[in-house]
This record gives sequence, structure tokens and C-alpha cells, in this order.
Amino acid sequence: MKKVIFLNLLITLFLFSQEWEWLHPYPTGVNLRGVWFFNQDVGIVCGEVGTILKTTDGGETWLKISSPTSRNLNDIYFINENKGFIVADSATILITEDGGETWTRRQITPYNHFLAIVFPTPDTGFLCGYNGKIYRTTNRGTSFASKNSGTTQILYDVSFSPNNATIGYIAGYNGTILKTTNGGDSWVLLSGAGNVNWFTIDFPENSNVGFVAGDYGQIRKTTDGGLTWQAKASGTTNQIKSIKFLNNNLGFYCGNNGTIRKTTDGGNTWLSLSVPVSVNLNKIFILNENLIFVAGDGGAILKSTDGGNTWQVLTRVIAYNNWSSICFPDENTGFVCGGLQPAGMRTNDGGRNWEIMDMSNMAWQVNALYFVNTSNGAACGDAHDNILYVSYTTNGGYSWATPPMTPPDTFSKYAIHFPTSSIGYACGDRGSVIKTTNGGRNWSSVANAGTGRNFTIFFVDANTGFVGGSYGIYKTTNGGISWTRQFDSTVYSIYFLNSQTGFACGNEGRIYKTTNGGSSWSIISTPARRKLNAIFFINNTGYAGGDMGTFLKTTDGNNWNLEPIPFKGNINALWMINENEVFVCGDNGAILKRLPSGIKEDKTSNNLIKQKKINSQSLYDVLGNRVKKIEKKGIYFIKEKKGVKKIIIF
Repeated sequence: MKKVIFLNLLITLFLFSQEWEWLHPYPTGVNLRGVWFFNQDVGIVCGEVGTILKTTDGGETWLKISSPTSRNLNDIYFINENKGFIVADSATILITEDGGETWTRRQITPYNHFLAIVFPTPDTGFLCGYNGKIYRTTNRGTSFASKNSGTTQILYDVSFSPNNATIGYIAGYNGTILKTTNGGDSWVLLSGAGNVNWFTIDFPENSNVGFVAGDYGQIRKTTDGGLTWQAKASGTTNQIKSIKFLNNNLGFYCGNNGTIRKTTDGGNTWLSLSVPVSVNLNKIFILNENLIFVAGDGGAILKSTDGGNTWQVLTRVIAYNNWSSICFPDENTGFVCGGLQPAGMRTNDGGRNWEIMDMSNMAWQVNALYFVNTSNGAACGDAHDNILYVSYTTNGGYSWATPPMTPPDTFSKYAIHFPTSSIGYACGDRGSVIKTTNGGRNWSSVANAGTGRNFTIFFVDANTGFVGGSYGIYKTTNGGISWTRQFDSTVYSIYFLNSQTGFACGNEGRIYKTTNGGSSWSIISTPARRKLNAIFFINNTGYAGGDMGTFLKTTDGNNWNLEPIPFKGNINALWMINENEVFVCGDNGAILKRLPSGIKEDKTSNNLIKQKKINSQSLYDVLGNRVKKIEKKGIYFIKEKKGVKKIIIF
């Protein structure tokens, strides 16, 4: 019998070079592109930045699976309950031998993206992708050989009818449809289906009857093995991403803008189905006539247990808003905003769960918020009809009030900052700056900081502050009575460590630094090339985030390194709890938390525990990989709320 014992040690364990946790949507907010279910309980989804998730309870909970790549994962296929494949960008293939618990990476060629994979038999499989590339395996994926497609068009999907490895079809860009009749040795181009981009193809029962679908809601059907194709009215003009049939009569398709439809007469008519999301839906999986799963953008996972009549969202999501501001007055209490309805959300448990804040914003976009403690905060936003949105709360965001006064101006505000519990400033269009001295209950105008659009504001103390935007950086030393221009480059975020040392970020990955209170600024070279929208520091450790998932870290303010993050949307704001723990928010509802890169182990007394009590959700090996079940002797770690405990299995 294996024994499990805690060690009484205090050491620093570098389990993770960097670990990110999706807080909203949950379990992920990345675009999902592949879905596979073995039965009603066990399934796997995959998507951007190497994301793999597995459920064993029908989608009620999901476990993040360690991925050997950060490439986009585009399709998934299992030949049995243990062995499966995922195809990815940059000619990457992932292979599992244990039902998706662990994956190994294989590189086929240096460049081309793989988009689809299918195995008509357990031994023979095909994958296709960019530049007309087709690869075949005849030995269960041990090796893949390139096959000539006769085209350089992008090939999006491949289909073989059940138990037929001889006749198969591939659909692609610019009306491309290919067919093989000799098991993939050669492929011929079929005509007559039109010149739209075909993203999905399916031959459900035999090699004669099949369907293709793609751009503008176009669907074509063949009943003679691709010799002729008949247009079918799909009922939508949205792009169709995936079409699947259980048999020649019963089928479903999914596509952009939350589109799902069903046919029971072989595609002659399509019934619109009510779906509780509006994001793009990328892949559909039919387990049986009642049980259907769909994966889509923003981490959307849908499930129907009644043949598509009703749908359950398996992803926990409140809104796919583009969050523009985030604030955590302590490690548990946090707030985000950036939308109409809901305009913001709040959390009491460090981001595990979120709830809507009624910010009484009517039709105004709320752009920024700031909390001086867990109870008191203020927000600002757009302006129209001679009204500016400003609001405040005294009960932690559960209710918001509008100051009982005429707003100081009618120019939209994009940033807000409080140097004290009562004094705060907000800035926005046409250089406008407003000030409150009572926690946001009343606001008054101060002098304009230039005439451009100001995106960021930061005050070192009640009187000394900086505003940045399209016309550069401005400084005041008298609480906004007057401003002087200090720098002429566009900046989107400013942060000062003290009255002398400050940082700003801008276009093309640029970071600027001052050590003399803003009198002069130097450009700091970074490896980023995208626009940087947010910057934050604690002591000498700082982070910056920007467009297309750009995320940078420094420990001295001068040297910045890119860090990977499982999010490819725009990062709009960030907030540091300490030098390792960081919250970021961005487009499509994204909220993520960066966990400590080094975890200190707790001092504990020697204790024996039963192995069955170990929670697999918090068990890791020495490389930082999550372990579901201990199967061999070695050193492991249990991550708990109070720290990390080291255990030895012997």
C-alpha cells in the first residue's frame, strides 16, 4: 500500500513559470473550436492558445487539462475511448492515449495550420488545412504522409461516410470541394457547388449523400457522390461553421451570431432553434437524436438533451461585454465595468463568482470605476443629451446613486482615480477634467488638460497628478487649477510609484519612464508591438497589457518581457494584488487572474493522510502539471487556500 506523508519544510517551489486562471467566463473565455463527447457524461473541448477542457459530469464542471502547446487547437477526433487527436496551428498535432488526460505534441511540418481531422477507420485517418495540405496515416497516427491535393486553397473540413475509408470529401475556400475514391491516394476537384467558402462538409450514412455549408448561410446537397449539388434554403445569411447529420434526414448546423438550426427531412427545410447566446458557434457534435453539444467563441459550450428544442449554457457567463476598467480594493472584493446593461459586475470571493451591478446607467456606456475601499466607489462614462454619466456607491456596488446636481460638463469620461478617500478626478473628451472632494457625491470642472481625448489619469497626492491621451501627458501641482504639457506622444495608461518615478504606455508596445516627476520621459524598448492599454506597479514589479493578448512584466522598470496568457483578445485594464497576483479584464467578457509564479510551501507538522482524501483538483507534480490520479511513487504538491503542502508517495 502506498503511503502519503507531509514534509515539514519551508521552501520556495517554482511549480509554475506562470499560471493563469479564467474567472469569467468560466471555465474559459477563449474561442472553442473542437468538441467531442464519448457519452452523456464524458467530453472534451479545445480551442485557442492550447486550451483543453474535460468534463466527466455532462458539462456541469470542467477540468483544465495540461496542454503541450499554446497554439490554437482547431479540431478533435477520437478513434476509441483512449486514443484521440487534436490538430492545431503551425502543423501541430496532439495525441492522447488515456482519454484526454495527458497529451503529447508532434510537429508534422514547420508552417501550415491544420484545421480538421477524421478517422474513417481506427487505423486510417486524414487531416487537412492551409495551402491545400492533406496528410494521411495508416498506422493510427504513428506517422503521417503528405498527399497531393491539386490545390493551394485553404481546406477547412474533411468527411468520410461511416466505415468507408475509400471514398472521402474535403471542403475549402473559394468553392473548393475535393473527392477521393482510392483511400486518399489521389484527390480530384469537384465542380458545380458554387464559389463561396465552404467551411464544413458531412456525409453521414454513405458516400453518395452529403452536405456542404459555408459563407452567407449557403448549403448544398448531393445525392450522387458530388456529381451535382442542389442549393438548399438554410434560413440564415450568417456564416455556417459546422454541419452534422445523425443520418440522411436528421441534422443540425451552427454558425455566427448564435445560429443553430435543425432539419428532419434531409436538409429541405431548417427549423430555427432558440439559443441563449449570440456569439459565433464553431462546432457541433451529435451524440444521439436527443443529446447535442456545441462549442463557440468566448468559451461558449451549449448542450441540448431534447433534440435541440431547448439549450443549456454550460459556460458560466454573465455578459460578453468589453470590460474597460477593473478595481480590487482587496484580494477578494473586485469590480469591473464597461458596457450598457449590465454595465458592471462585482465579486466577493476573488473572482470565482460574479454578480451584476445595477449601475442605473440607462443608455450610457460606463467606462471606468474606482473604489477607495470595499464599500465606497465612483464611476464615470459617456455623455449625451446634455447629461454626463457619473455615479457613486457607498455599499460595495449593490446600489449606485447619481449626484443630485447638474453635471459639470457634457464630455464623455474614460478614466477615474482617487488619491484619497474623498478627493477624486476623472478625465475624457476635449481635455475635460472634473473633480470631487466628497467621494463622488458632487463633481465640478477644473481646467482642461489639453484639447484632445484623455484616456488615463493618475494622482500621486491630492494636488499632484497626470493626465494622458491623444495629445500626450499633462501635469498639475495644484489640484487641476492649471496643467502643463510634459510629453507629446499618445498614451493610454499612466502609473506613478512616487512623485518622481512614473511610467506610461502607448502605441506599438512603447513604454515611457520618468524619474524627475514628468519633466522628461525616456522610451523603454519592449518586445511588444501591439498597443498597450494598461500599466500597473507595486514596488519595482510592473505589468502592462494590450491588444491581441499582449502581456508584459518587469521587475526593475527597465527590462520588460512578454509573458504568455491564454487570451488573444484586447486586454483593457489590469490590477495588481501583489507582485505576483494580477487581475486583467478585456474584450468579450474576459476576466483572468495571474497566479503566483513561485509558491511558498507551508510549515506543517508531520501528518499521515489517506490517499482517497486527496482532491485531484489541487494536486500537482514537480513540473506544475495537474495530476488527476496518483499512479506512481514520487513527490507531489497539494495546493490549498492557505498554501501548498508537499507530499511524498512511497
